[in-house]
Amino acid sequence: MAKDSEMTKLQGDNNYGAWELRARVAARSAGLLDTILGIDEQPTTGPNSKLYKAWKNRRDAATELIVKRMEDTTLTHVRGYEENPAGFSYYVSVVFEDKGREDEVEKKREGQKSVLVSPNPDNGEGSWSKFHAGGDSETDDKK
Repeated sequence: MAKDSEMTKLQGDNNYGAWELRARVAARSAGLLDTILGIDEQPTTGPNSKLYKAWKNRRDAATELIVKRMEDTTLTHVRGYEENPAGFSYYVSVVFEDKGREDEVEKKREGQKSVLVSPNPDNGEGSWSKFHAGGDSETDDKK
């Protein structure tokens, strides 16, 4: 993995496309793309089970992967998604790629609490979900 100082960091609209591609490739390489896409869902086995603890570690690693690749000024847009990397990546795409949909996402976020927000609940737009729609997630590799 690249050193933190060598990573391309999300600065805003001007570098979202390149940043998203690099972050997506890094997530896939780290085995975290399905977590970021919301495919790797929270198990119902309870917080003390090995399955749940492994999922929680993946969730935290996925969040860290994204946060480390963001400038401080862009972090303010995603505060509150620390335990929801799928919602986190979707919201980042809305803010920096799909301009004008921030209010829609905020309403969904307020009604969700700790429930995962689909990386693309509406119509398949957004780079992260386009990547998945192309059949390139870790789940597809296991089939």
